[in-house]
Amino acid sequence: MNQIELEDRIKKLMMIVLPQMKARGVILQKEFNELLDCMEQLTKLSKDQEVISKDLAFDLFFFFTRVNMIFDNYITDEEAKGNLLVRLYEQTMNLLSGGSYLEL
Repeated sequence: MNQIELEDRIKKLMMIVLPQMKARGVILQKEFNELLDCMEQLTKLSKDQEVISKDLAFDLFFFFTRVNMIFDNYITDEEAKGNLLVRLYEQTMNLLSGGSYLEL
């Protein structure tokens, strides 16, 4: 996938994952992991770019904060949560920092 396709896929996956977590208390593991994979691919593609779109930056921040809140208030299955929030944080920071976050 190219950068535009990855950004679109990330946004679509966010809209699939969030409602299910809040409404049903369910983590769609496959979709969540695909989202993390797309974020990692986008980080690699955009590593040499100084700027990412404001829309993407907002979506990443919004998604992370919503997932964090939902995990605290709606998801009771600790095993299902696993390390997803940590991985989401790392992928978000890595993407926003141009790939340098995990190199620190």
